[in-house]
Amino acid sequence: AYPAEEAACAWARQHCPEGWAALESAARIVRVRGGEGPAGTYDGDLSALRAEFAALYGPPHVWSATRLEHYRACPFMFFVGSVLQLEPRVEPTEGLDGRQLGAIYHRLLEAYYREGGPPHDPAEWVEHVAKPILDEAPLREGFRETAWWPQTRAEILDSVLRSIAALDKCSAAYVEVLCERYFGGDRPLELREGDDTLRLQGLIDRVDRLAQGGVRIIDY
Repeated sequence: AYPAEEAACAWARQHCPEGWAALESAARIVRVRGGEGPAGTYDGDLSALRAEFAALYGPPHVWSATRLEHYRACPFMFFVGSVLQLEPRVEPTEGLDGRQLGAIYHRLLEAYYREGGPPHDPAEWVEHVAKPILDEAPLREGFRETAWWPQTRAEILDSVLRSIAALDKCSAAYVEVLCERYFGGDRPLELREGDDTLRLQGLIDRVDRLAQGGVRIIDY
């Protein structure tokens, strides 16, 4: 395949067999992308799935500019990310970042109020609900425990319990009516100002209603 470099190729095959195999594999991929047809299913021949792709990405399909850009940049990455819906596995890091900490607080507050909130005995709730959530947090959120993690757990629990007490103090006149409710969906919420329109969809953590009228929206 490389007559002008046969001596170098022979040396590479003998002394660096793994590197040579990787080079050969890369060359095959380049040849396929350069116009040669794929040799089989495992070389990229997806003709057996033609009907499925036609149904999934036919004329009725609604595209986004981002997905079209991804396909133009690299069809294979589009196939992996958008068709197979695979994501890279992120290595855990030591300690918490802001997103992970926020997710833990959200899960704790959601768990407390999901079953009525204030009537719960705080000590019983900590033992049977909060502690299991914190126990699984490193694996669920993807961070490595540090020597400071026990202290962080204690701070999180203290902050959550104080937040619950503060909410209870100002909630006597309110009744919870919605919890973890999506809005938007097939008909996004439209905000208009002049010629500008902003379409929104998302999740409301909690909505409380006053007996005499009026509501409040709480974001954990």
